[in-house]
Amino acid sequence: MIGLLIFTAAMLAGCIFLLYFLVALWRDAHKQRRGPRVEIIKLPSRRGFTNNKSTNLRMVAAFLVLTTVFAAPALAQETIFNVPSGDILDKDKIYGEIDFAYLWDASAGTYTPRLVAGIGHRVEVGILASM
Repeated sequence: MIGLLIFTAAMLAGCIFLLYFLVALWRDAHKQRRGPRVEIIKLPSRRGFTNNKSTNLRMVAAFLVLTTVFAAPALAQETIFNVPSGDILDKDKIYGEIDFAYLWDASAGTYTPRLVAGIGHRVEVGILASM
């Protein structure tokens, strides 16, 4: 959950920086013009929109809080496993492994132990039990 919050905050900060950068470029390009090439007509402002910086800051803060609060929780799957080599076990050598799987929605888990023994002459014998 913390990772999702950090990721969301970083993405929003990047978007805000990009907008700030684009506005700065537009202002710089606008200052270098000698005369207006396009007539700019002031439109009546929309209701609820303000040029007050503190109100705009509050709106951005509220958006960030709502985005992080209502973001869907991140669910992930982690699989750690050890893959043995394809070689045949030597005589009197034993290989053991235990797999564990847990299903969060059903609150159920399974254990799967495996045991393999080398009996010589390039032959292995194994047992697998699922619990």
